Amino acid sequence: MAFDWSVEQIAAAPSITPPTLHKHYFRERKPRAEVRFRVEAKLFTVLMTETEARNVSTIDKYVKHFERHDACVPKSA
Repeated sequence: MAFDWSVEQIAAAPSITPPTLHKHYFRERKPRAEVRFRVEAKLFTVLMTETEARNVSTIDKYVKHFERHDACVPKSA
């Protein structure tokens, strides 16, 4: 959800149906903004570790991933 996947796309990842996703994972289906915040918090933890290790290529990869994603999201989302 943090990357704006539809319910169908999320359900397809573990090869389940959308109703099964709703039934068994309803607590995990948090609002997109909350999920995005959690992903970004974990990302920054990794980035800090990688920064301390001076792994510039990994940092660049993460930043570019989020830039590509944000470029595709409408401003109102």
